[in-house]
Amino acid sequence: MNTALEIQLMVGLMMLGISFGAQAEWRPEEFPHPLTEFAKCGQPRPSYLCDPNNIVSKKYSDFIEYHLNRVPNVTSCPCSTWHCEHTTKPEGYKIAIAVMMKMRNDYDFDDKKDLAFNFAYGLESRRWDFGSCENDIIILYSEDDGIIYTLAGSTAREKLSLAKAGEIQGALLHFFQPGGNVGQGLASMVLNYIAVLRDEYFMPSWTVGGNGAASIQCVTVLPVAVIALYRVFQFLLN
Repeated sequence: MNTALEIQLMVGLMMLGISFGAQAEWRPEEFPHPLTEFAKCGQPRPSYLCDPNNIVSKKYSDFIEYHLNRVPNVTSCPCSTWHCEHTTKPEGYKIAIAVMMKMRNDYDFDDKKDLAFNFAYGLESRRWDFGSCENDIIILYSEDDGIIYTLAGSTAREKLSLAKAGEIQGALLHFFQPGGNVGQGLASMVLNYIAVLRDEYFMPSWTVGGNGAASIQCVTVLPVAVIALYRVFQFLLN
């Protein structure tokens, strides 16, 4: 066989292995851990992003991974004063993302939101358990189930309320509908959640463009726009 053809064939088979090696349906207890099983999560290094079915493009995956890794360092420690003062390296909040083809519905949930809650809760409280004091946030996206879902620990909810998370997800919902760009939507969601956790969130939302650049949407009220623009520069400089 021609050497070039052999190389092309091997590369093609490797790509097929990457694309189809992971299972299509997942239970929370089977879903890989992104820090200890990062290769199974489709990541080159320990991360807070797990995408075993390779749904998010590499460009957005790298962007998301970078900002998820920043979260504990750019947000304040929200745990007890004793914990924050006596921890060698006090950390802020943690955001992790689970992206999958489909959730396995072993308990026959009629509502996909209930199924997503059960899955995200299994990750947040048992499988991943990133928070030191319920200061973690799980974003779950299941493509075939057509759902994007956020679950925050009790401490994280003091900052990222259900209403605020719903407001952000609603503004970005078009990214998760047929024909949308899931990676772009997740990247924008992460930036918005970071802004909330830093008390720097202003409507309208952060968005990430097709070129991977972050920006804030235009607003109609000038004073709010000025304040928001100042916060954007402050965010980028930190």
